[in-house]
Amino acid sequence: MRALSALLAALGLSAGCIIHNIAPSERLRDAVVGLNDEARWTRMDLASVRVAPSYRDEWMRTHRAWGRDIQIGDVELLDVTLAGDNETAVSVVAVSWYSYDTMMLTRTVLRQEWTSAGRDFVLASEEVVEGDPRLITPPEPAAGEDDEPERELTASAATST
Repeated sequence: MRALSALLAALGLSAGCIIHNIAPSERLRDAVVGLNDEARWTRMDLASVRVAPSYRDEWMRTHRAWGRDIQIGDVELLDVTLAGDNETAVSVVAVSWYSYDTMMLTRTVLRQEWTSAGRDFVLASEEVVEGDPRLITPPEPAAGEDDEPERELTASAATST
């Protein structure tokens, strides 16, 4: 019984060491696949955790239409390149999607820049390098959405005269 306990303890310690020694390239690949898969299925709350805090608001704004006006059909990872310093990386992702307005399948290729954040990698920026840019273009504000403060100002000015 003692021998079995010792064996299990040794295996547990080895597994812990293995987990902590995952190569930066594997951690990067996990982050890239994780973010793009979560965004594909419109789990933006989970995906946004993989985005650098300095870029998160912009990322949320440019992906606002995903799942509402745009449906993602497929995400294909074309390339992942880790820089020699293991601190920065670039991924290239092809996204097949369609807008609910047209129902036409469209393809957009994104270049994503990643940066190390401790043991993980986070998305630092993203740009369209090929295809339809509407995939990550911020949507136009809906009628009345942006002019709300102006309406309140006009109403208060009208009542004060």
